[in-house]
Amino acid sequence: MRILFSIVVFSLMITCNLCFFEAHKADGSPNYKASIPPTLISADSINPADTVCPDGFPAIGKWMFQSNKQRANWLGVPWEGKTLIEPINVILIDSISTSPEQSAEQLICNLRKAGYRSRSLHSSGYCGYIGNSYYQQYPKEINHAFSNASAFVNNNHCRIFGPYYFNGAFYYTAALSRENVAPFSKVKHHFASFIRARDEFSGQVNNKSNFKILKSVHLQNIISGSSESTGDHDGMAVVLSLKKDPK
Repeated sequence: MRILFSIVVFSLMITCNLCFFEAHKADGSPNYKASIPPTLISADSINPADTVCPDGFPAIGKWMFQSNKQRANWLGVPWEGKTLIEPINVILIDSISTSPEQSAEQLICNLRKAGYRSRSLHSSGYCGYIGNSYYQQYPKEINHAFSNASAFVNNNHCRIFGPYYFNGAFYYTAALSRENVAPFSKVKHHFASFIRARDEFSGQVNNKSNFKILKSVHLQNIISGSSESTGDHDGMAVVLSLKKDPK
C-alpha cells in the first residue's frame, strides 16, 4: 500500500510540475515558448541602489532579475510571510579563456564535473546585471537550471549570468538557492536556504573542477523588512576563479 501511495504521489508531482512550468515564465506571464540564448540582453540603465562595485570588480547587480528587469521573487512563494528576493551569491572569474564562447564551454564543462548540470522543471528566463548590461541566464534551455539533483528531490540549483569582459577576464554572477520538494503545494517546491546552496555549490566546484575558491566579497544585498526578505542570506558572495587544467 505504501509503495502504491508513493507511485501515485510521484506521478502527481510529474504532472503538476510539467503543467506549472509549461504555463509560467520568470515574470509570471503564460505560455513562454521562446529560446533563451545565453547572451547580452541590453545596456539598459539600472537603479544604482541595485548594484555594488567591490574593489577590483566590475559593477555587480545585487539580485537575480526577472525578464521584465524586476527583482526575482522566488516565483512569488512567500517566506515567513514576506516576499523572498533572490540575491546574487556567487561570482565566477575566467582569466584563461580567449573568447566568450570558449569561456562558456569551460563554465559548463566545469560545472558538470562538480555535479551541476542543466536539469528540467525549474523556472527560466531570468537575467543578471554585470558592468553596464543585463545578461540572459545559463543554462539556455527553457525551464532549466543548473542543479545537483533532480527537481523531484531536494536540491541546490542556480542560474548563471554573463560573461562580462573586464580587466582581462570574463566575469559571471550566479544566484544559488536550495529548494525542498512540496508536492501538495501550488508551487511544488519551497525555499530552504541561500547560504547552504552557495556553500555546497562552492565546495563541490572547488573540489571537483578547475574553478577554485578565491575569496568572499560583500555585495550589500541583505533585505530584512516588514514585507520583503532575502531569507538566510548573509550578503556574501563566494568568488571562484578558473585555474589551468593541471593536465
